[in-house]
Amino acid sequence: MNYTVDETGILYEIVTPGEGANPTLASTITVKYTGKLLNDVIFDSNQTGATFALSGLIGGWQIAIPKLKPGGKMKLILPSNKFYSYGCSDYFPAVKNQILYFDIELVKINN
Repeated sequence: MNYTVDETGILYEIVTPGEGANPTLASTITVKYTGKLLNDVIFDSNQTGATFALSGLIGGWQIAIPKLKPGGKMKLILPSNKFYSYGCSDYFPAVKNQILYFDIELVKINN
């Protein structure tokens, strides 16, 4: 695996860069994703395509997803205590103080 360490400390690998423009924090995006713990336990997944305002997503995604273009795919590793904010661990208590692994596909930018 060829992970890059971002200046913020996230680790990511662009599997497929995609084509077109990159999203910004002002974008609304549709993504497919799977979130796992490092022991391969899945804590969240959507493979049909979920639409979100990028600015409303977890900090690690706000940093990583703008590195993709539509059709792009990435692998992302985040320490939950630094990049999984907004009390999300209340929804997914198993992620508290864990290293999180995501497979993300940027399906499209909606605006």
